[in-house]
Amino acid sequence: MTKKLLLIPVILAIAVVIIWKFQSRPQSAEFSGHIRQVQGNNLTVMGAYVTGKIDQHSDIQLVEVIIDENTSFRKTVIQAPSIEQLKNIKNPADLAPTQKVTSGSLADLKNRIGLSVTIRSDSNVWGKQSFHASEISYTIQ
Repeated sequence: MTKKLLLIPVILAIAVVIIWKFQSRPQSAEFSGHIRQVQGNNLTVMGAYVTGKIDQHSDIQLVEVIIDENTSFRKTVIQAPSIEQLKNIKNPADLAPTQKVTSGSLADLKNRIGLSVTIRSDSNVWGKQSFHASEISYTIQ
């Protein structure tokens, strides 16, 4: 009976250490970087894990991003005024480029080595060399 009572605090102490270890681990469901390679349904991206905390970031990493049927693509297209539009502008505010957000595709990324992308996942990807993307956001001109 006494041995069982002594075992309870030991088990509790181990549980506290395990929980503390997982809670103190950095959390990131986002990775931002530049496309290095597109092969099949995978992207190789050079970048860093994003935590949302100014003082916490990762070193530059090379990761493999797995794209599946559940991955969504968010494309922002920036369009500058055409030469014809520039000739007719009366208000300097009309010189600003326009942005249009649409859904994109993996095909958009195939020939865009170096394009900046932000990849989101449904789970903590901090430190993982390979992970599934839930959303990929990018901007083109």
